[in-house]
Amino acid sequence: MDRVLAVTEEGAESARRKHGVDAVPNYPGTDPVADRFFHKRWDFLFSVSFWDRGRRPRDYVELAKRTGKGILLVGN
Repeated sequence: MDRVLAVTEEGAESARRKHGVDAVPNYPGTDPVADRFFHKRWDFLFSVSFWDRGRRPRDYVELAKRTGKGILLVGN
């Protein structure tokens, strides 16, 4: 694991206290811990949801295939 990001300092502290993980605050709309320029980052599709058949996750996979982008589906 390279680094763990938390949305707030409180979230980072909670991760340290509860899980022993050294999280870094990375506030929404900012990227203070970025070490690459935007154009050098990965180009991929990202979706967060509860995944079941009704949400049609295979459509996202098909979209990734057709656009040639990577895909990251997060959720349960």
